[in-house]
Amino acid sequence: MKHGIFLLILVLCGCAKAPVSVETVVLDVEPVIDYYSLGGYTGEGGEAFLAVSGDTGYVRKKLNEVVMGGGTADTLFKENEVLNLVVFRGVFNTGGYGIEIDKVKRGGNSFAVYATYTDPGVGMMVTQAFTQPTAVIPIGSLEKGSYDAELVVTTIQKDESGDNIIGADVEHASISFVVE
Repeated sequence: MKHGIFLLILVLCGCAKAPVSVETVVLDVEPVIDYYSLGGYTGEGGEAFLAVSGDTGYVRKKLNEVVMGGGTADTLFKENEVLNLVVFRGVFNTGGYGIEIDKVKRGGNSFAVYATYTDPGVGMMVTQAFTQPTAVIPIGSLEKGSYDAELVVTTIQKDESGDNIIGADVEHASISFVVE
């Protein structure tokens, strides 16, 4: 009986709240796909998932700093800045590596980027040129607050007969950033 009265008091006081449901929407974005985002760079360069403000030229400059110069990704932005989520696959010494953004979902201050990575199979014919598959996803200006984004990747690789081997969706990376 005591517990029931205590619970009733909490509800009447407004101290107990039901969880707020956040609607998730698929954003209408048009990613820019670039296979030579670092120009003729042929050195080491691992994957990156980051938020970058500005136009495509500044995105390339920032990606260059992070991948080639050991710089750090920005995590603090202004409310009026136009933001992009950037998916960089890395530096590959041949062609045949691809990237496609399937969809971008937003629920409150959280983003989920769903991407498909394609890789050449063993023995596949590919161009003999360095590539750096990159997707720049414009998400626009955001209100003040803390944000997070996750990258979910499906991989597709060709086998010797040319058939696709499709891997499961895997959370590949996540980032957090703040708009002030």
